[in-house]
Amino acid sequence: MISAIVSVLVTCSQPFNYALAVVGVFIVAFLWYILAQVVSGPQIGELVENRRFGPAFWCNIAIIVVNLVVALIFCANNGDCSAAVGGLWNVLTG
Repeated sequence: MISAIVSVLVTCSQPFNYALAVVGVFIVAFLWYILAQVVSGPQIGELVENRRFGPAFWCNIAIIVVNLVVALIFCANNGDCSAAVGGLWNVLTG
């Protein structure tokens, strides 16, 4: 998650956009807090389980949301959404 925060800051750096940086870091930090609660809640060995919406499901959702946030910030800051969408598609399908 630290690398996600750094990715948000790097994405907002050319030219630096304070509003996007603050919003992006806030979203990633909020997801970081939620994931810390999900991961530290169950006992060791219970993260991957047979329930449909267990902790492993929510961790996967958070990873996808962080990738979406970084891609959207890239689109908003650079105006070239094709590279961001293509990279995001590779992450999600790879």
